[in-house]
Amino acid sequence: MAYENHSIQRPTYFKITDFTYVFQLIVDTYGVPTYLEANPALISIVTFPFFFGMMFGDMGHGSIVLMFGLFLTLFNDRLKGSALQMLLPFRYLVLLMGIMATYAGFIYNEFFAIPTNIFDSCYSLKDREQWNPSEEEGKIVGTFVYLRKSIDCNYPAGQDPVWGLTSNRLTFVNGVKMKMSVIFAIVHMSIGIVIKGTNTIYNSQYLEFFTEVCVGLFILLGLFGWMDLLIIAKWFKEFDLEDTSPAVQSKRYFNTDSEVDVNQAPDIAGDENNRKMPSIINILINTVFGFGAHDAETEAGTYPLIGSSLDQQYGIAVALLVIVVIFIPIMLLTKPCLRGSSGGDDDEHDEIEFTDINRAEQEMQQNLLQPRIQQDSIGSKEEDQKTVTEQMMLKREYEMKSLQKQLRDMGTKEHSHSFGELFIHQMIETIEFVLGTVSNTASYLRLWALSLAHGQLAETFLDLTFAMTFGAKNLGTTVVLGFFLWPAFWSITFGVLIMMDQLECFLHTLRLHWVEFQNKFFKGEGYAFKPYSYEATLGSVLEE
Repeated sequence: MAYENHSIQRPTYFKITDFTYVFQLIVDTYGVPTYLEANPALISIVTFPFFFGMMFGDMGHGSIVLMFGLFLTLFNDRLKGSALQMLLPFRYLVLLMGIMATYAGFIYNEFFAIPTNIFDSCYSLKDREQWNPSEEEGKIVGTFVYLRKSIDCNYPAGQDPVWGLTSNRLTFVNGVKMKMSVIFAIVHMSIGIVIKGTNTIYNSQYLEFFTEVCVGLFILLGLFGWMDLLIIAKWFKEFDLEDTSPAVQSKRYFNTDSEVDVNQAPDIAGDENNRKMPSIINILINTVFGFGAHDAETEAGTYPLIGSSLDQQYGIAVALLVIVVIFIPIMLLTKPCLRGSSGGDDDEHDEIEFTDINRAEQEMQQNLLQPRIQQDSIGSKEEDQKTVTEQMMLKREYEMKSLQKQLRDMGTKEHSHSFGELFIHQMIETIEFVLGTVSNTASYLRLWALSLAHGQLAETFLDLTFAMTFGAKNLGTTVVLGFFLWPAFWSITFGVLIMMDQLECFLHTLRLHWVEFQNKFFKGEGYAFKPYSYEATLGSVLEE
């Protein structure tokens, strides 16, 4: 008897290697992918080490993690049976995390919290000019500024080391890391929505594709994708400070915090009117709460980041906001209205489909319970044996029918629901998604927060150890302080930054993938395929 038509949920099986094992384990810990559902482990191979590197970015600390990962990978066979054996399945993850942490540290230009001048800086580190003390802008940069060697000079990769010598370095670095976190947040969540689209198309759920995937993607990009576009457009604008004092009219200096409204910049076209830098926060506030209204006098002379004028920029922003507001009720009402009128056809179909099974079950039970009347009291042995055989066959057939019914009851066939049930479910989904676009985006700011905490801890430990050693007035004091403080520095670096902070960054990366990313598409309601094994079965019996 074949059982191909029963609706029991099928197990999920993925072919994994030593490299993909740990990433699949991370996903399965949250929930095993449902049968034929897209596997989040594939994209996590790239994003998990990358987000960890953003939070743990430091060339020195990342190199330590990288070398430990190389050690586990190269000496995998020799380490089996040792105390490090439990870490061997995670060796490739540690290796990738070390690579990305080193790369992020290269972009941040931090080596144990010390800026490195790998490439030649675009600013003269020896010559300093006093900023125009009569101008209000002097309060932003400080008393002195470093001169740019060439107007067209740009540091080849990462952060220019001159920022490590400025008093407003932290403000600048925080602005860059915060914007990077928001950009990667929208990219990561958009990938999750696209994966949901592939699931719906593969399962022929075209209504969900248009009402949830397409609409949800536009809501996300219309709200925060627009903000990312403004950030990127602002990065491409030239906003160099220019000293307005008569003595140094032609000198150009590096930019400071791009969000300070009082900061003045020359016009891109080269006219004599100085223009203020646009504030992205103000643009978003005016768009959402003021519906595009802005004070023309306050923003007079401000650069438009998108379009040719501020009115055109706010017009695009308001149009996107209106479309987002229109799409929210579409996501809420379309699916319940189209699906809620189907009635109970599926339930009726299931009733008809299994009527013959229930009828056969009753017949088998009656045949087993009804005593057989012997027509001939002097029956032969062959007739008695035939009767017993028939009874055994009927019993076995009854058991098989009962098993088939149990398999049917274990199935996961979806039944139709009323309009009210669908509406409540869709309302919860819509509220969760719309509010989640805000909360999930804010949650990705942990990429910036953890990176800030890591950098500040490393800098604090450096100042309390190495800086005190080299700041001593005589050689004897330097030797004594170095004898005690240098081992303390490496102990703190290993114990706090390498061990504790690495674990913290790992857990926050795990949270971003489990919650912010996977809730866009992942159900995780499956169960792993486990082939029958006599060894495992006998082992469990013996243990009992």
